Amino acid sequence: MDAYLSNYGWHFSKELCEYAVSLMYSEDASGVKTYTKLKSKDEVKALAEKLGVKLHCAVDYDFLYTFHAYCTDLKGVVLDEKLLLMITDAICNDADAGDGAIMRKWLATMVSKGEPVYWSDFV
Repeated sequence: MDAYLSNYGWHFSKELCEYAVSLMYSEDASGVKTYTKLKSKDEVKALAEKLGVKLHCAVDYDFLYTFHAYCTDLKGVVLDEKLLLMITDAICNDADAGDGAIMRKWLATMVSKGEPVYWSDFV
């Protein structure tokens, strides 16, 4: 973990973001899981441009992780991609959250679920 943090700080690298998104799923009332399909950074940026959403997030992969998390968690509640992009941008720019809050929250979730993170895979 120390090696990862010395390279990326408390932020998602491309590889760690892809891994985190690969674990995301929604579950219907019967317990059927639907795993989240990863959109690339360029796809999400193009979508934002198309929908007229100006992105202010300084760390691309924190943004990409957050966008996928909200798309997964709010599936069926918020269907408007423009609104999801705007929510994601607001979360990524939360002034009082502190640097690296998004990745720290993800790591806390992993720890609470007992899911190990093999940091050497991401360095």
